[in-house]
Amino acid sequence: MSQLSLEVLVEDDGFLFGRLGALGVLVWFKTPTAYRAEQVSEHFASIGRGHDFALLTVVTPPCAPVGPDVRSAFDEGIRDSRETLLGIATVIQVKGVFGGLTRTIARTMSIITRAPYPNNVYSTVSDAAEWLSSLIEQCAPAVTAQLIVDTISPRLTEP
Repeated sequence: MSQLSLEVLVEDDGFLFGRLGALGVLVWFKTPTAYRAEQVSEHFASIGRGHDFALLTVVTPPCAPVGPDVRSAFDEGIRDSRETLLGIATVIQVKGVFGGLTRTIARTMSIITRAPYPNNVYSTVSDAAEWLSSLIEQCAPAVTAQLIVDTISPRLTEP
């Protein structure tokens, strides 16, 4: 049996979006733009290929907060996929007090919006992977927490 690997769907120097089984993987190396968010949103339907899927988003330290145009592009894609979306894990890799405040604000916003799917914020890919693997354990092929970490971690050093 072959090892499951990341299928890159769209990528440039600012981001990477791919599929690892039933998991969508989005890594932001630069601040998201509306154009990039639209590119990602267009691929949501292909992640689950008509089946349930989860999404992992990693925001690296060079990223700044996004504007309403970017949020709108993501919201549209998520809305179109809400029937098959099992949950979203967001990893905000910013360190220190600023990182902690950013994660707190993101968690608060996810509670306020009352999304129809689970949505959690983490500081590490490892923590997010543990939670995500439990969400997608019923999906085939199996995607373990260790596979998520092993696949994503080397990509985090690439712009």
